Amino acid sequence: MNEPHPTYPNPTIAEVICDIHFRLAEGETWQADFLGKFVRAIQTEYPEVAPISELDIQFEVVPTGLRQKFVPSAPRMRFTHETRLLLLDFAENNMRITILPKYPTWTSVSQHVLWAWACLKKVVHPANLTRLGLRYINQIDRETPEQPAGAWLQAGDYIPPKVLESAPGFVSRTQVQLDAQNRVLTTVADVTLQTPEHSTAIIFDIDRITEQLMPVTDKRLTDELWRLHDDVWNIFFTAQTEKLRLLLERKDR
Repeated sequence: MNEPHPTYPNPTIAEVICDIHFRLAEGETWQADFLGKFVRAIQTEYPEVAPISELDIQFEVVPTGLRQKFVPSAPRMRFTHETRLLLLDFAENNMRITILPKYPTWTSVSQHVLWAWACLKKVVHPANLTRLGLRYINQIDRETPEQPAGAWLQAGDYIPPKVLESAPGFVSRTQVQLDAQNRVLTTVADVTLQTPEHSTAIIFDIDRITEQLMPVTDKRLTDELWRLHDDVWNIFFTAQTEKLRLLLERKDR
């Protein structure tokens, strides 16, 4: 497939995460030796492996509004690519592919996902895909500490107007259920960077998820990933101000 959208010379993408969930055939169970088999399947490109522990963020409704709750995620093993900034996480009934800067192209990303999926199918035998997620986390560095998000983003279906006028310290998170199987989580937030200057940036996080029983064919996986990518792109494109577009098109970085 050809690139469906432009790839900018100066992307603001800080991280892309493709999250694939599946279930095994009825009667099959997760085996301890799956990890060793998976290591052997990918070790030529992903020679480094280490266990990781993470905390997932959950939101619960309390009398005063929403409250964040941090819960441990399932144990995972993380594989690091030999030459590229690519991470591959492997856990029970789940595989996650993470792409770090500099962002290549969507075609390149999707091809890597399909390669990793093919490696996984040599080890386990999924009966169905159950959930796919495609998450793009954009980091837009501020020019001044007080610069509002509205300098870079414009309001729309997923970004409320007031957050774009807010002083630093804001967080806006929306979850839109498109239908019974599809949803979009969008976060716009102020963040202090881990730099000596403690500079600040604006995070624009778009997480597109579908949950449904799907066949494990490469065609279905490809079609769904490209559909999710189209939605992420459209959300990002409609949120751009002219200032952000000019930043994306700069070629001096």
